[in-house]
Amino acid sequence: MTSKPTMDLTRLVETPDMIVTRGSMPDMSGVPVVVFASAAEETRQAITLEFVQQLAMIGRPAIWIADPNETWYATEGFVDRACAIIETEMARLGATQIDTIGASMGAFGALAFAERLPVRTAIALGTRFTPDRRIVPDPRRKKLLRPYLSKFPFRTIEAGMAAAEHAVVVHGDRGFDQPHVLRIEPPETTEHWVVPECGHLVGKKLRERNAFQPFVRSALAQDWDRMREALRSADARPAIEARPVVEKYYTARLAREAKENSRYNTLVKPVLRRIKTALLTTTQPFQRQK
Repeated sequence: MTSKPTMDLTRLVETPDMIVTRGSMPDMSGVPVVVFASAAEETRQAITLEFVQQLAMIGRPAIWIADPNETWYATEGFVDRACAIIETEMARLGATQIDTIGASMGAFGALAFAERLPVRTAIALGTRFTPDRRIVPDPRRKKLLRPYLSKFPFRTIEAGMAAAEHAVVVHGDRGFDQPHVLRIEPPETTEHWVVPECGHLVGKKLRERNAFQPFVRSALAQDWDRMREALRSADARPAIEARPVVEKYYTARLAREAKENSRYNTLVKPVLRRIKTALLTTTQPFQRQK
């Protein structure tokens, strides 16, 4: 039984706002791959490294960039430092280009950093946020990211798509990614696909359908025919074909949310207001005695 290839992992940077890891192995070759970590706790803290098995199997040098504070790279100086580290690694390897890959927050990074770095292929699984006002952000992220909104170094992921030589963007047709499917306007050099019956966890769904590994390998190899074959094996379709169905789901979702908000405003808010008034009334005498 042949053992799976493994990478030697070296921590290059570990600070409260950035973690960078290098992956290397004997006889590695090809364009270096920069992996931008997703927002999950274990990945953004670099406890778990995404795509490591796929990169080890194809023998590509790799760098993992993690944003532990989940700021979408908006911490002051983050982008400049990350670019400097990546450029240093490129010089060490004699590389003139990189490939980028990421899921969720990492998908945003894989696309956005193409504005600053020479990206050959950017692979983005489930981008769920962009500061672009044309695209409705995930409402749960909006509150989290509000302190950073004026500090974003990247204003739209579409600019990153245009800057990369090639980009591959894959979304699910359900959940908070729907506005991206409907409103992103990718350039001709970007392939935009939608996986049916799939929410935000695109990679997980591709794994379940035995398409994840062939998709990643063929996309990094720029073997577009095999990449499309892998996606179609997971029942994925080009976004332009999937949009009518996604529009239907999205419209229904907005209607449900509007109904829930109306019920909250009508039934819950008045009760909370009365409770707050009662609490203030009962505490005022004690406050006067101080």
